Amino acid sequence: MPILSFEECLGKIREICETEPISPNVLNFLELNDIQEQELKEQIEKYDGEVGVWVHPYFYCYFDKDFKIIFSDEYHKEISIKVDEEIKKQLLEPSKPTFLFIENESVYRTSVYLSKYNNSFQNSNKAYIVPTINGSPCPLAIENTPTTMLCRNGIGLGLEVENWIKLLNSFHNLKTKKINLAGFDLMLDKKEEFEKLYPERVLMYAELFKQFQKAGIEINDYPALCVGTAAAFFSNYFQVEFSDLTSPHGLKMLTK
Repeated sequence: MPILSFEECLGKIREICETEPISPNVLNFLELNDIQEQELKEQIEKYDGEVGVWVHPYFYCYFDKDFKIIFSDEYHKEISIKVDEEIKKQLLEPSKPTFLFIENESVYRTSVYLSKYNNSFQNSNKAYIVPTINGSPCPLAIENTPTTMLCRNGIGLGLEVENWIKLLNSFHNLKTKKINLAGFDLMLDKKEEFEKLYPERVLMYAELFKQFQKAGIEINDYPALCVGTAAAFFSNYFQVEFSDLTSPHGLKMLTK
């Protein structure tokens, strides 16, 4: 009898455990077929290239055995409830396309949770799940997607950049122009400390600071953690806006 690898064992476990149906309106962005991609592209063009991106929106929650949401962190409970309500609202009302960056280990349970909600309504909007490396906003690799775009500032951060470039390339091909960012977490790292600890990331933030300056926003320190890092990558190709549905800082708090 052949010995299974760790990845194959996980696959077998998922086949046994992951049996709940997932709505056709909850899609893995990395697995879209040509028809689904064209539908998404048309939706993005309808909203003049603007999309909503939620980075780890359910980070401070979990789903019980019946896939009901449990807000487990008291400090983040209020904003987590608001985030969940806003995502549901976007899935029901006419709105720009909604992307949810979800840690890979939570993709299935999040997809089932949204499916149970989504299937209660007709004509629901689609939720596009972008699986990320656990504990990071870095997307998983998009298979068979050539790296045709080089980061504008020649950033060299290895696999993380390769994965991001493939995702940015996909967003670019879908005619995306503007990213509205929300989720967990976002805060400022002091300029001197950030540049000392992460000198290789300084150039990555150049376009984001240019956008701040153009918008009349005075921020000298570096937006960090998962939402801040995602903003830095997206800003190299798209206009970026922060929602106040972030924690512990929203845009209003960043600019105080």
